[in-house]
Amino acid sequence: GGGGYGTPQKERKKYDEQTLTPCTIRMILNADSAPTDGGTPGGGGDGGTLTLKDGRDLTNVKFVGAVRSAEEQSTNIVFLIEDGTGLVEVKQWVDVNDPPAVTEMRLQCTENVYVRVIGMVKEFQGARSVVATSVRKVATGNELTHHMLEVVYTSEKAKAGVGGGAGGDVKPSVPYNAAPQALFGGGGMQQGMGQQGGASQGDPCHDAVLNYIKTEGANSEVGADTTLCIQALVPQGYSDAQIRMSIQHLSGEGHIYSTIDDNKWQAC
Repeated sequence: GGGGYGTPQKERKKYDEQTLTPCTIRMILNADSAPTDGGTPGGGGDGGTLTLKDGRDLTNVKFVGAVRSAEEQSTNIVFLIEDGTGLVEVKQWVDVNDPPAVTEMRLQCTENVYVRVIGMVKEFQGARSVVATSVRKVATGNELTHHMLEVVYTSEKAKAGVGGGAGGDVKPSVPYNAAPQALFGGGGMQQGMGQQGGASQGDPCHDAVLNYIKTEGANSEVGADTTLCIQALVPQGYSDAQIRMSIQHLSGEGHIYSTIDDNKWQAC
């Protein structure tokens, strides 16, 4: 009887159709969970299917983030990785027979180092994590920009219904020349790669806003408040609209980043 081969072949086909999806951690955490084959969403690791807001299935992912902690055990390393949009646990299995080059690459992934992660999203009892096949140190800041562009492009392509490599124009909701903060919402990414945000902006209002955010942000964990910034700078001759435009400019250029919401800012 050949009936015993039906199910494995079906599962293999499903596995082969899984796509490596560039994403942010927020996209992983906010993906919708649906049961498959009578399973319960989030109820048992592989019991449900995760779907992004644009309709793509989410299984194999790649993202860039900063290592916030790394706990090495006998058989695996558990990382906590943050990219400015969220925090996720990443587990990488360790093999004593790994080549020296693999071990060396793993040892470079220490706290506050920026890494590229490739792995599979798992969900168990409502908690999501990533089982990584690769965790490696980011070589240059260009990888951050490239990843941001790739996330935006693939998302817009899916929304436009241009999947599968078909042709078509894709108009991104985030400009291709935007700083990574436009997508990630965090300045640590740029700061960790050594970008400087202290130079004069060539505009008095930009400089005043940046100086205010630096001063007030240093005294607050959540950052400087937009409304308070406006109240402080309007008496100096700047209008509400000018100050808001300066905030947008500084954010777009990567000199400031939002923290807990869109009205709280820290300088890079």
